[in-house]
Amino acid sequence: MEKKSIEVACRMDSETAIKLSKRIFEFVVKKGEVVYLETRIAPKIFPHNGIDLKSMTFKNTKFLISVGGDGTLLRVANGVSQIDPPPILGVNI
Repeated sequence: MEKKSIEVACRMDSETAIKLSKRIFEFVVKKGEVVYLETRIAPKIFPHNGIDLKSMTFKNTKFLISVGGDGTLLRVANGVSQIDPPPILGVNI
């Protein structure tokens, strides 16, 4: 069985959100987890490690970390698979 990954998505117009997402990404990688970034932020943090929100499901994702505010959380929740959505952890900045 393939190991489930942890996904990170964030607000794109906030340098604070991008920096925090990078720190979260680096921390989780050091813990030995498989981590993917939403395709929108991957080029700013770790290119070629992006995955589309629609591809994030409960079957392949432990949980998704959404860094931003209410709007970011709503965008992420709306963008993931609605049939088999992964758990979402919201980080409000």
